[in-house]
Amino acid sequence: MRRAWVAVVVGDLERRVVELIEEAEISIGRSESSGIPIPDTQVSRLHASLRWDGASTVIVTDHDSRNGVHVGGRRISRKAAVGSGDEIRIGPARLLVVVPTGEPTADPLTLAVDPAMRPVIELGEHASQCDLPVLLVGETGVGKEVIAARIHARSARGGGPFVAVNCGSIPDTIAESVLFGHEKGAFTDAQARTVGIFERANGGTLFLDEVGELSLSTQVRLLRVLDEGQVTRVGATSSVAVDVRILTATNRDLARWVREGRFREDLFYRLDVLRIQIPPLRDRPDDVLFLARRFLSELGPSLSLDTEIESRLLAYPWPGNVRELRNAVARAVALRRGAVLGVDDFTLRTDDDVTDLGGPLEQRVADAERSALLAALESTGGNQTRAAQRLGITRRALIYKMEKHDLKAPPPSKK
Repeated sequence: MRRAWVAVVVGDLERRVVELIEEAEISIGRSESSGIPIPDTQVSRLHASLRWDGASTVIVTDHDSRNGVHVGGRRISRKAAVGSGDEIRIGPARLLVVVPTGEPTADPLTLAVDPAMRPVIELGEHASQCDLPVLLVGETGVGKEVIAARIHARSARGGGPFVAVNCGSIPDTIAESVLFGHEKGAFTDAQARTVGIFERANGGTLFLDEVGELSLSTQVRLLRVLDEGQVTRVGATSSVAVDVRILTATNRDLARWVREGRFREDLFYRLDVLRIQIPPLRDRPDDVLFLARRFLSELGPSLSLDTEIESRLLAYPWPGNVRELRNAVARAVALRRGAVLGVDDFTLRTDDDVTDLGGPLEQRVADAERSALLAALESTGGNQTRAAQRLGITRRALIYKMEKHDLKAPPPSKK
């Protein structure tokens, strides 16, 4: 699964990384609705756009902007092809393109080496050998789509399409049209017949990410399609047969949502046939440096990490999981100061600002984690297994965190 990024730098303060989707166009302009908004008077409302070809080239297009688009110091006439490391200038902004230079990894899960991922890999192998629905559960950014794609690729349906959609990004007003398609004239903007994602996935696998975000009314129609194996486009009078395997994912507690009436119980049991729980990156310490180096080998094969940043990466809790780590490496590659990446090259974005690794936030997080470990160990009389259960992590992760904080279990209680 290849990915590309563009690092956006505006002055000394604003720095962000935007992921490019293969063959999808992303707009750049002063408008807040732009994919890459640049709120400056030198920038037109729709100034330019980027499109990545899925290989080594990103096409930048100037949409008749007033001040133009500059690549390599020269203003382009209309379009220009840029590669990894090239710089695009639009008004006060510098856009640095980062495209993988190596071949894509044949098996994405070879990136996972921590023992905590072994059950995930084993369950994924079982899932690929059958056609049962799979529910992938885990925090945002743990790699649910990567695992879903691997299950599909290794299954009997591997030669068919793999269609992935994030249900949380679909407005409720058009959810049924997106899922099931519509006929021409079905509603005001329906200028032509459009097939939905179920029909596009026919003969293959459909991956519904964040399935819990679907409205109750859409859940009813989804359940009917799963039961009948047929879809009816919005505005149609007849159904179309589809042969689709369903993989779903969520970071929600769907069982609790069922009890609260926010998710249909019958649909939950229809989807939760084979469940795969994916641990967060903070509980997979062996994966942190392995993944960081793997991402670095794809994005900057001639670059390396110094020992200090490796220690900082291991100490950081990675609330955004693998996705945050991947974007942190991409940002560091794009904004690097030399061939060896260090602490000064890495920043992690919080909700409100950009915090340097090793800054106050990291220390507060580390202090809170240390206090939680001590409290769990003291309350269980030093029993590591029970302390790990109380914290909701594996015993191995507990031992790693104890070593990280230089903690020893308290002596057994003499009560």
